[in-house]
Amino acid sequence: MNQSLTKFIFGVFKFNLLVGLSVALILTKFYNKNLAFAFLTGIMISSITFVIKGYTIHTLLNFSKAKRVVAAYIGYIFQFIIIIALAFLFINDYTRLLTYILGTFAQFLGIILYWFINRKGSD
Repeated sequence: MNQSLTKFIFGVFKFNLLVGLSVALILTKFYNKNLAFAFLTGIMISSITFVIKGYTIHTLLNFSKAKRVVAAYIGYIFQFIIIIALAFLFINDYTRLLTYILGTFAQFLGIILYWFINRKGSD
């Protein structure tokens, strides 16, 4: 993978881990461990799929058309399967399901923090 793309992806991954652990600690303190676990699961799954998306984009841009199509479909299907399969773990409790969904959306905080700290746009 391109060095700048790798640096971006794993930089965002670190910030996602920081945000996830911070919010999980707050949720543990004020609510319970189940909500913290659901949030942390959501942000970690979102971070893992972010790495998969980065690899998929790299494959789409740098390989032949046949490999691009196959890699794109496999990558996106794999992401959706992972996110939805883990959502079924929390389907019995809507509070934990909502916390899991908020955890998946919290990945955007990691992207924003990475951008804010590094002050780089589309360089």
